[in-house]
Amino acid sequence: SRDTEQVLALEWLLDTLQREQADMLIVSGDVFDVTNPPVYAERAYYHFLNKVKTTTPCRHVVITGGNHDAPSKLDAPGDLLRAFNIHVAGAVKEHPADNILLLKNADGTAEAIVAALPFLRERDVAQGVPGENVSERIDRIRAGIVQYYRDTAKAVESLCAQLPVQVPVIATGHLYATGASATEEQRNIYLGNLDHISATDFDPVFDYVALGHIHRAQRIGGQERIRYSGSLIPLSFSEIKDRKIVLIADFTPEGRLSAVREVEAPLFRPLVTLRGTFAELSEKIARLKPPKASALPPWLKVIVRAQDLPANVNEALRKEAKEAGV
Repeated sequence: SRDTEQVLALEWLLDTLQREQADMLIVSGDVFDVTNPPVYAERAYYHFLNKVKTTTPCRHVVITGGNHDAPSKLDAPGDLLRAFNIHVAGAVKEHPADNILLLKNADGTAEAIVAALPFLRERDVAQGVPGENVSERIDRIRAGIVQYYRDTAKAVESLCAQLPVQVPVIATGHLYATGASATEEQRNIYLGNLDHISATDFDPVFDYVALGHIHRAQRIGGQERIRYSGSLIPLSFSEIKDRKIVLIADFTPEGRLSAVREVEAPLFRPLVTLRGTFAELSEKIARLKPPKASALPPWLKVIVRAQDLPANVNEALRKEAKEAGV
C-alpha cells in the first residue's frame, strides 16, 4: 500500500499552494491508478480538495482524467464540485469548445482560460476503419488527437477575441508527446503511445501546456511552455533516480507567461533495489541504516542471484529486512 506516502505528498502539496500563494491548481490525470479505486483513495482525494478550498488561497482547481481513470467516476460529482470552483473533466466533450473553461475572480472579471482536455481515447477522436493494419490505426488516432487540439485552439481564439483584456490561456493533455522520456516500466502504456503529438502541434494561443501521463518531469521540444510535471511520488523502482517536482507557472499582469519554476517534492519513502547472492543480500540488508523515528521505512526490491534457490529464501529475506527495520 502506498496510501501513507500519498497522504504525506498531498499534505506537502497543500503547504506548497499556501507558500506559493497559488491562484490555481491543475492536475492533468491520473487522479487514480485504477478505474475502481479503493475507498481510502477516494476519501483522500475529496479530503484534499476540501483542504485546498478551506486552507489555501487557491481560487480554482482544474482536474482532468487520465488513461487509468474512469471518466464517469470523476465526472459524477461535477455539479457539486463546480460550486466550489473545482472543475473536473473525466470525459472529453463532443465539441472542443465545450471543454474550455473561462475562469473568473470574485468580481466576475475573467482571469484565465483553460482548455481542460483529459486523456483522448480512440472513440473520442477517430472512427474505426475496417481492414486497417496497426500502423494505419496508430496514424489515424494520432491525426485525430492533433486535429482535436487544433479545433480547440480555434475555439479558444474565438473566446479570446470576445474578452476586453488578455488573460493566461492554458491547455491540459494526458498523452505521450514526441521526444518524451519515460521509464522502462512506462514505455508500453498504450497502443500508439509513441509520437502522439509534437511540440509544434500545440498552437501558440496556448501560453502554457500542462501535460500528464509520463511520470518523469521534463520539457517538450525544449519549450518552457510545454511541460510534464511528472508524478508526485516515485510510482516504481525505476523512478527512484528522478526528481519529483511540481511546476509553478507565473504570468504577467498582461496574461503572458513570465517563468516556470520547479519546486522539488520530498521523498517520503525510499525505494531501494538490492542485487546479489543470498549471502551478499543478507550483508547488504544488515548494512542498511534504520529509518529515523519520523521517517517511513524503505521498500526493498530484492533480486537474488543463485543457481539453486533455497525454498525459504523469501521468508528468510523478509525476516532479515524486518530485523533491520526496513
